[in-house]
Amino acid sequence: KLGVPRPVSCQNDFSLLNRTYENDTWEAAYRFGVVGLPYGVLGGGVLTGKYFDGTKHAAKAEADRPLSLSRHRSRPDFQPRYGMPAAMLAAEAYVHLAERYGISPTELALAWASARACNGSIITGTTTVKQVEECISAFKLELPEPLMAAVDELHEQFREPTMFYHSKQVCMDAKWVGASARHASEPRSWVKALAFSPAVRIAAAAVGGAMLATLAARRK
Repeated sequence: KLGVPRPVSCQNDFSLLNRTYENDTWEAAYRFGVVGLPYGVLGGGVLTGKYFDGTKHAAKAEADRPLSLSRHRSRPDFQPRYGMPAAMLAAEAYVHLAERYGISPTELALAWASARACNGSIITGTTTVKQVEECISAFKLELPEPLMAAVDELHEQFREPTMFYHSKQVCMDAKWVGASARHASEPRSWVKALAFSPAVRIAAAAVGGAMLATLAARRK
């Protein structure tokens, strides 16, 4: 009707933590010859295991690039769904599953998504050479059927934990998932919280503007 080329791919949020695409969109996409080209396959980095402090995965990530620079530590309010307490519990289960099969959590997440028939390819986001190398190794893997079945079993236990619809704060508190659950980001110190306050930012901008105006007047 529009006289434009038909779409050939669908860029959707898809991962071990969010398989909603498989529920209905996949069927429609298949009917119209559209393949999946998903993002978020590593759940914002949560599925790499690097946000589980004290683990070898966190140590590995820290050695490659300071975790303080990673998404959920530097910008905890950006796409917080990936680091919600329920999502962290699910991610921890997938991390343990990968360890049982002798592969990294990153390899499990990427190889699984790449193997899904609904996807033509997947979008990865990397910041270091080592991350690129691990992504490449993941695409060379062929996951065994028992592992794929184990993934489906965990999916039945943790249904779409990143898909919160009602309230971010309710999910942050998440009393129903137990005391062991936590958010991927560390609690901010009062200094950092103050620095991120809109009121403080406005005041700082006003003070800065006044100082610049004063300096300009003196130069005249």
